[in-house]
Formats: sequence, C-alpha cells, structure tokens
Amino acid sequence: MFEPSLRWNAHFSQVIASAMWWSFQVAHLSKISGGMPPDRVGQLYNTVVVPTFTYAADVWCTGIHKPASGYKNRGSIAVTKKLTSVQCCATKLISGSLSLTEGDIMDAHTNLLSVDLLFHKVLFRAAVHIASLPSTHPLHALSHKAPHLCLQ
Repeated sequence: MFEPSLRWNAHFSQVIASAMWWSFQVAHLSKISGGMPPDRVGQLYNTVVVPTFTYAADVWCTGIHKPASGYKNRGSIAVTKKLTSVQCCATKLISGSLSLTEGDIMDAHTNLLSVDLLFHKVLFRAAVHIASLPSTHPLHALSHKAPHLCLQ
C-alpha cells in the first residue's frame, strides 16, 4: 500500500489485522479438548503467523532504538506494541498460562522471540543480505556508503 504522505499507517493496520486473524485461526486449532498439543501450536504459530506480520518488514519497519541525543525511543513503536498484544494471546494458548502472567515470561517459556527482537532479527538479516552482495550487483556501491545504518 502506498500513501502519498509516505506513511505506513494503512499497512500497519493491515499487518495487525492479518496477524490477529491468523492467531485466531491457530486458536481454533488449539482447543483444550481434542485440539493440537501445545508444542505443535507453537510450531504452527512460528511457521504461519510470524511470517504474516514480518513479511517485508525490512521495508516498512524501523527497529526500536534510543537515539544518542534523545531520551525517547524511536522506531515502529505503535505497531510493535499492538503486535505484542497479539503475540501475548498466542503465548497464553501455547503455554496454557493464566492471563495475569507477564508477556515476556510467557515468550521465554514458549521459546518465542519478543516482537521487537523478532523485528531486529528480520532487519539484521536484511542488512546482512545487502552487505554480502557481490561487487557486480547494482546495490553493492550503495550498501557500502551507509554502513552506520546497520548498527542502529
């Protein structure tokens, strides 16, 4: 989706809606009586839901970071918070924990990366792919002009 103001708000809402829809589909398969076992639900979440909200994240997502000159975090904070709540519901299904359990603890027990770390992983992977292009590739010269962008 392209907006004339070069904002990603419409895309953010589409990503969140897609992640919620797929999470609900996984939830239907993980019913307590007669559903899939928790380890398979976690595997299904990682192979189906995570790719839906990380698709092309290297284009639209900015990793959350604290700039050297400021106190406030920068990056795709709003979409990360909303996707964190979607993942929290999925980790409750996978782990079978109470709703009062902290999301970070549930992520650790279900072997899921938190959403901000997941986006950093996707962005780092994209930066490594661009940095490892052969010298004959058209993006090779551009990738070596901006090495500081990979460090944020």
